[in-house]
Amino acid sequence: MAQRNDDDPGYTILQCAYVARDKMIEYFALQNNGECWTDKTLGEAYNTYEVAEDSNCKDGIGGVLTNYVYQLK
Repeated sequence: MAQRNDDDPGYTILQCAYVARDKMIEYFALQNNGECWTDKTLGEAYNTYEVAEDSNCKDGIGGVLTNYVYQLK
């Protein structure tokens, strides 16, 4: 599980990215203001659901029932 830092959203995003990278998974998401989610089907799920309003995701760390999805290159 990635570490969460409420004072620095960038740190939380980076820690979740490291989890995905270490598992060799292309996508990761943050939900509920910082919960890290990743699995091999996340990219497919991303294309299944509607895009949320930007106001639902705070500082790139998601919101209630809203994922902010990232793709590693």
